[in-house]
Amino acid sequence: MIRILHVVSNMGCGGVQQMLMNYGRHAAREGIRFDFLVTKPGLHDAEAAGGGGRIFRAPGFQHPAAYVRYVEELLAAHPEYRIIEGHNGMLQAFALGAAKRMGVPVRIAHAHATAIPTDAHTALKWPLRPMVRALSTHKWACCDRAGVFFFGERRWRSEGRIVRNAVDARRFAFDPAARRAMRLRMGWENRLVVGHVGRLCHEKNQARLLDIFARIRRLRPDAVLALVGEGADEAMLRGRAARLGVSGAVCFAGMQEETAAWYGAMDVLVMPSRAEGLPLTAVEAQASGLPCLLSTGITEEAALTGHVRFLPLSEEDARWAEQAVSLAGMRREDGAFAVIQAGYGIAGEAEKLAAAYMRLYEEAMPAERSMP
Repeated sequence: MIRILHVVSNMGCGGVQQMLMNYGRHAAREGIRFDFLVTKPGLHDAEAAGGGGRIFRAPGFQHPAAYVRYVEELLAAHPEYRIIEGHNGMLQAFALGAAKRMGVPVRIAHAHATAIPTDAHTALKWPLRPMVRALSTHKWACCDRAGVFFFGERRWRSEGRIVRNAVDARRFAFDPAARRAMRLRMGWENRLVVGHVGRLCHEKNQARLLDIFARIRRLRPDAVLALVGEGADEAMLRGRAARLGVSGAVCFAGMQEETAAWYGAMDVLVMPSRAEGLPLTAVEAQASGLPCLLSTGITEEAALTGHVRFLPLSEEDARWAEQAVSLAGMRREDGAFAVIQAGYGIAGEAEKLAAAYMRLYEEAMPAERSMP
């Protein structure tokens, strides 16, 4: 059995975590187990552990030295780890550095973003950027733009590999009956439902989405906004919705483990993100046949069907509102087949990734891990 140690902040319901679960479920069938090094508990912990995976919880990054010491001790106790893969942005440099010192031969840096997030650790992250490049032996990314941002143009072109944010497309296939049932349950019959799925945070820019939604309400007074997700910005967003006079039309749905029904109930997905890689949300939404209005802060590689439009954030709210209402009027069709044809079906992509892991593991086998 091959065990891969994945480094993440937590195994919650974020896009990175969903991607790892999608691939991990399929990798297990090939004799590859995903283990997770986290700093916080998450919704997927039980499933990951129940499927034969391990969850290791390290100290938080407010104590970097303690975190590094924990990783080194973990790797010393588990010499079976010959592959470690980082997913937590620039903070993965700490785990990659510890892995290098402990003789782990394959150290994959996996890029999922096109900017440094604005949070409590922002100042810490910028100096780590060149370290991620230097400490990793393999450079992977969800899209071309993320690869260039993390590793630089030259290194990405010569060493990079794209690992697509693939999904179980059939799971999100459009179901008219499920749509009617969900809209009836939510009281959204004959309403225009604008949707968003994602962490409530600065990068996702839901504050701008509320401004756009206020303009949509001028065009369609029947419109409602469904915000699926949770995050640090929720209190601020609730206050903003109240100031805009739209709080009665905004549904803060919180974290939802099963999002397929929510996509089905929506009429258009709007994502005015400041900067991110290739959001899993956009792939899932397209599998559901849901039209998507995305900012140009999201890579154009996210357009897998003909139901996606991009707008720059410099465009006025009125323009965003017009485009959203226009897209919502498109005829809804199942997009699962189109997503699979575009190469984002999990079955085919998981097979490729499993083969890559096996190849890397075999190449690493001759080298004995040298402990300091």
